Amino acid sequence: MIRGDLVHIPQGALLLRDKNKIESGDGYLRCQKPIRALFWEADSKEPRWGCVYYRQKLWSIRMREIFPITQEFEDAS
Repeated sequence: MIRGDLVHIPQGALLLRDKNKIESGDGYLRCQKPIRALFWEADSKEPRWGCVYYRQKLWSIRMREIFPITQEFEDAS
């Protein structure tokens, strides 16, 4: 994936503002339903983590919870 790719994030995924500390309120977001976001980058120090752009903010998320949306999938919906 490259920066700007549209990605699917499943229900129940955890998005963190700062993956090293979870703050109350604005510090994390648990997806109540599947969402679409923009892939931003993979973490070079921790390859299991990546970053997405959602709701005008950058969020850290586990790479296993990021699924690229292909054009074929987009046309089906």
